[in-house]
Amino acid sequence: SQRIFNAHEAEVSALTVHPQGLLVASGEMGIDPMIRIWDASHRVHHTGGKASSTIPVEAQICALTGHHKQILSLDFSHDGKLLVSLSNDNNRNTVMIWRWREGELIANAIANTSPVYSIRFNPYQAYGIPDENPRPGQAHDLDDVIYTLVSAGVRHLKFWVLLRTEDPSVKDDE
Repeated sequence: SQRIFNAHEAEVSALTVHPQGLLVASGEMGIDPMIRIWDASHRVHHTGGKASSTIPVEAQICALTGHHKQILSLDFSHDGKLLVSLSNDNNRNTVMIWRWREGELIANAIANTSPVYSIRFNPYQAYGIPDENPRPGQAHDLDDVIYTLVSAGVRHLKFWVLLRTEDPSVKDDE
């Protein structure tokens, strides 16, 4: 059987499945595209005794905006806490990294001046954001968090490291 999530307002150009297998992130084409994270296990509507194949809009958990053109690639981190998105923003291949549950953009960068088609987290080189009681594979505190990524494009691969750093524009109150 098939079920359909049709809350997008433009063509869907990228998708990824959360490591726990129940959530999906999907990104659109067009101007100011939306990234939607939704629960693929959400029950379908029943009307008149018949089950609809449409997943209700209520299955959407959050929506992220910030790119200006087509979403090319999406990927969840190994622990599912972060989402990376890649878009062709005015021929500038923009990478954005989100704490998606909070709707917070935590990093962005230009991937390359030549076309970039895909970006993925590397689950084999990471120490994720710790829970209250850190588990294996998680950093013990926020200062030890590290994620690595790989992007691919025209005649190149690029290896990325995401570390926690202090924002120089934020001043301590002393």
